[in-house]
Amino acid sequence: MLGTGLGAVARFKLTNIFSQFHKKFIATFVVNIVGCLIAGCLLPFALSNWFSVTTLGFVGGFTTYSTFNNEAFRLLLKKQNKLSLLYVFSSYLFGILLFLLGYLFTKTVVFN
Repeated sequence: MLGTGLGAVARFKLTNIFSQFHKKFIATFVVNIVGCLIAGCLLPFALSNWFSVTTLGFVGGFTTYSTFNNEAFRLLLKKQNKLSLLYVFSSYLFGILLFLLGYLFTKTVVFN
């Protein structure tokens, strides 16, 4: 619960700050890909149960894929089909890439 609560508060603060300068879906995009990077960096440490639960809780509370799906659908409803597809495609592409980069960084720098 602690990890999830801290992640949700961090997401709320970051989204509010970022939304002042950009559209809301851009803030969600940034939060989600940063969450993927954090998850990738922390994955090699997830060998102990307490750390794994805390990490999963924080990243789960920090990222917001329900909001992501809602925003993508709302873009479709507004007939912004290309923007919606770009949003979905880039969210998954950059999410996977940043997760991988975070994982490789931690494995290379910390464990070697």
